[in-house]
Amino acid sequence: MGQSRTENILENILGASNPLGAPQSREEALLMQLLEKISVIDKAIIWRGVTTTELTDGSSTNPVTIDGASYTAKTGDMVTYESTEFVFNGTTWQEYGAASTIFSATLTAGETTVTITDSQISVGATIEIYTDIYGLEPTNVAVTAGQIVLTFVAQGVDVNIKVKVM
Repeated sequence: MGQSRTENILENILGASNPLGAPQSREEALLMQLLEKISVIDKAIIWRGVTTTELTDGSSTNPVTIDGASYTAKTGDMVTYESTEFVFNGTTWQEYGAASTIFSATLTAGETTVTITDSQISVGATIEIYTDIYGLEPTNVAVTAGQIVLTFVAQGVDVNIKVKVM
């Protein structure tokens, strides 16, 4: 017996687009929405495997060798090298969990931007953003040497923001 449409859609979550056309049930419609959301996730960290390519914090080696094959890393790819995890930021490999700095700021009610300035901020750094309002994410993040500018939709209350720079 062949796979059901639902099974095919679930397989597509792990692979290509839906070749089955329009969903035929509410369950299929929800699965398709999930697939669309997954496909637009940006800057997610994805573990790619164990590499035999020598990596150190800040190295720009790319491609790397994973399971004996050459792999060209993309932003957010994570690999393990000699029991240390590294994340590729698009330019360099950074040791995951390595020294990081946390900055705090407040988005004042009615305002839309917050600027954080510090010499430890670099264009190639990995940045995690946290807010004290569930689900509130910046609409834009601009990083330059020494500065991060976060843009949000104006809120009716002050918002506490923490930015972790690795």
